[in-house]
Amino acid sequence: SLNDLGFELHVGEILGIAGAGTVESEKAGNEFLLPVSADAGAIVLDGQDISTAKPDQRREAGLRVIPSDRFDSGLIRELSIADNLALTTVASGSFGGPFLLSRRAMREKAAEAIDAFDIRGATPERPASLLSGGNAQKVLLARELDHGLKVLIAHSPSRGLDMKAAEFVRSAIRRAVEAGAACLLISEDLQEVMSLSHRVAVMNRGRIAGCRQTGDVTPEWIGGLLAGHA
Repeated sequence: SLNDLGFELHVGEILGIAGAGTVESEKAGNEFLLPVSADAGAIVLDGQDISTAKPDQRREAGLRVIPSDRFDSGLIRELSIADNLALTTVASGSFGGPFLLSRRAMREKAAEAIDAFDIRGATPERPASLLSGGNAQKVLLARELDHGLKVLIAHSPSRGLDMKAAEFVRSAIRRAVEAGAACLLISEDLQEVMSLSHRVAVMNRGRIAGCRQTGDVTPEWIGGLLAGHA
C-alpha cells in the first residue's frame, strides 16, 4: 500500500519516481485518477484542491495523464484516431453537440495532430487498434499535451517502444515542461527516470524514502534507500 506519497512539483520541472515495483507504480499512478478520501491527504494543483474532483474536473484544472497501458485506460482500440483524440473534449462542446458532432472538425483536428506528432501511416479514420505501439503512444501524447496542460502524470511513457519512438515521446514531454508544464514521471526504467528528471525521488514500501537533484543521485544512494537506510 501507499503510506506517505508526499511531494511538491514545480512548474518547468520533471520529478521522477524510481524504485517502485509494478504494483506500487500502478497504485501511485491511480492516485491521480481517483478521488482521495479526507483522511488520506490532498492533491492541490495551482492552489486548487482537486482531491475529491472527478476525472473530468481534474482535467479541466489542468491535470493530464499518460497511463501505463495505452490501451487499457488510454485509447479505445475500436475507435478511430479522430474519435480517440476527441474523447476528452467532446463533453465541453469543442466539436458541437450534444447531439450533433462536427465530424469534419474532428477530422481536421486529428489531421493536425497526425502531422505535428509524426504519427506514421495514419489517417483520422484509422482505428487505433491498427497502430503500432509507438504511434498509439503519439496519439495519447497529442491528446494529453494540449493547451490546457499544467501537470502531466506520465507512467512508463516509453515502455515497449523502439528507441526512435521512445526518444520522440521523451522529447515531447521535455518540450511540454519547457513550455511551462510540470511532470511527475513514474517509471520502473531507471535510465528513463535519470535521463528525463530534474529531481529523483525513491519509493520504498509505498512511501517516498528520499529525494535529490538528479545530478546528486548515485547508485549507492538509491540502493541504500531501497534497502531501508535513510
